[in-house]
Amino acid sequence: KLKQIFSVILWDLKGCKGSLMVYTILASVFTVIIFTLVFVLTADQTSFSPLFSTESSPKISLSEKMQVFQVISSTIIGFLTLIFAIIYTVQIFSYMHNKRKVDFYGSLPISRARLFLAKYGAAYLFSIIPMLVFMGIIAIASVCTGTLLLPQVTNMYVNFIVGTLACISAYGFLSACCGTTFNTVIMFIAVCACYPLSMVFVRAYIDAFFTGSYTGNFSDSFITNALNPISAYFGNNLIYWIIFSVVCIALGTLLIMKRRSERAQTSFAYYIPCHIIKVIVSFLAGMFLGTMFGAINVFGNGVGGFVFGFILASAPTFLIVHMIFYKGLKQIVRTIPIYAGLAVVVIVGVILINLDVFGYNTYVPKSEDVKSAGLICSEYSTVGKNISKYYTKSAGDFTDEADIKSIINVHNEILTKKKTNTTSKAKFSSVWGSMLYNTLREYASDEIITVAYKLNSGRTVTRYYSKNLLEMA
Repeated sequence: KLKQIFSVILWDLKGCKGSLMVYTILASVFTVIIFTLVFVLTADQTSFSPLFSTESSPKISLSEKMQVFQVISSTIIGFLTLIFAIIYTVQIFSYMHNKRKVDFYGSLPISRARLFLAKYGAAYLFSIIPMLVFMGIIAIASVCTGTLLLPQVTNMYVNFIVGTLACISAYGFLSACCGTTFNTVIMFIAVCACYPLSMVFVRAYIDAFFTGSYTGNFSDSFITNALNPISAYFGNNLIYWIIFSVVCIALGTLLIMKRRSERAQTSFAYYIPCHIIKVIVSFLAGMFLGTMFGAINVFGNGVGGFVFGFILASAPTFLIVHMIFYKGLKQIVRTIPIYAGLAVVVIVGVILINLDVFGYNTYVPKSEDVKSAGLICSEYSTVGKNISKYYTKSAGDFTDEADIKSIINVHNEILTKKKTNTTSKAKFSSVWGSMLYNTLREYASDEIITVAYKLNSGRTVTRYYSKNLLEMA
């Protein structure tokens, strides 16, 4: 069995040798260029350490030069690894989308599952081994100059290893579901690009329509990147991405064992991922135009403008994506209920949160129901990304009844200020402000007010208010 797997890998090596050679040439050239530029451009420069260099400042040491070389060259190699990993994967898994190749592989004395796993192994080895070779070259060059690899560079390569595994695993799973290479590539691009953007809209709506909610930074959110394997390259939740990769490989293997050979060169072998992608892309288009129309108050009503814009953008997008996948209107009638369900869920959901049927925005507990409370006023930069932990813990700060009533009064004053901007138009406008604010949050200071209550029932209630967001509203 191992000989069979090894034979498949060698066979794929012949097919990918051109891409491997291009990768090797590009990586070698860029490594030499970066090495040359770092040492030539810094020949007469002073140390990187001082903010303002003077004539008496020390010259840049050899160790500092090598560290700069490590970071820049490793980043470029990681980018090349991502690009060529996708190229290798597309080449290797394209056999499932060609009837002659499927019949040929089916005649070989190797099981479908073993063949599929061997393809996974080939794509991963072709991506990782060259990268590790260049990592070794950078490490040896550094050691020869008395410089060790920086911890961030080592972590970078760990991220490359996990990220490459996640991308190959996700693409292999999509390949098993699709009948053509074109559909597989389009679905991979769509899930990597449209899903994170869709989640950005969801989180911005939560911030805009639920006053006092906290969703953190968009860039480092688990939910925002949960289906985007490319984000694994940036070191977010590596354990999750390993589990994600294993699940994709296992599901892909199960599907390939049941997949009918005649599904090659048809649109899809399994339709569920196709429907999911169509929903995500249509949702993104609809949310963009719907939010825009809601903010400019089309029909004199923000919700009415949102409904009109959402349908106007999402319906044609759903139809266009379907036609791209199926090369026509085949099976369009069967998928209409899927779009109808999407439209109903989104429109009803936006109407409900606009009306605040849950009472989230106006809720302030009564003093007799509060066991303890907390109030924090600080600059965002002093708290950072873990702000939710701080204000949750603050719920036990004050137990005196007078202090609790004072905190409740402050909370009511904030809500009174916010009530001046409760029209649906203002809420839709604040969606864009929330997206901008959360994107730039790490680069701008902000005064925050957090209120937390520990109720007699044992429940903890927290609210987060940003001065910047209040001013935007």
